[in-house]
Amino acid sequence: MTVWGVYAFATYLIVFMLMIGSAFWLWTARKKDRPPEKFRLLRAPGETQRRRVQKADENLFFYLFAGAFAPLLVACLVLLLAVRLPKSFAIVSAAIAVVLFILSTTWTVVLLLRFLNRRRDDLLGYLGERAVAEYLEPLRENGFRIFHDVPCEGRKRNFNIDHVVVGPSGVTAVEVKTRRKKKGREGYEEHVVTYDGATAHLALG
Repeated sequence: MTVWGVYAFATYLIVFMLMIGSAFWLWTARKKDRPPEKFRLLRAPGETQRRRVQKADENLFFYLFAGAFAPLLVACLVLLLAVRLPKSFAIVSAAIAVVLFILSTTWTVVLLLRFLNRRRDDLLGYLGERAVAEYLEPLRENGFRIFHDVPCEGRKRNFNIDHVVVGPSGVTAVEVKTRRKKKGREGYEEHVVTYDGATAHLALG
């Protein structure tokens, strides 16, 4: 009875989400409206990273829901099959269900941790590109134009240039790499970079 209850609950959730998605698609299709123009806007700093973070936030509930219910569903399937087997296989079936539950739980936890860590890295990259963009902004007063997250076509795959600065001195491409830093040792500065006009000096804490 418990197994069928889990199946019924999962089916209800799937049907409910399909109904909402279908209803919204039909509602928007019947309106037949469109934006007033194509909105070919310049890209903001860190646009690619921002879209990755936004997509991760949109998929977060699905990943958590699937990660929580997938191991339970696997175990329930095994138990449902075990009911149809002779009673002598009951202990073996229960053991298999437990092992599969543990393995599937471990697998989903690893996937979730990778997913969350990727979102964390994308957010850091986005903030880093935003910070560099703010440092570049004063150049506009000297006649420079600044373009952010410029899409490019590569031989094997497409990529983007974080910042492109165009001005009297020429064209400069800026690639941003943002890294986390650990707390410095007692009595030392925390990973400070200084520039004397010719050489950059890094003080590691």
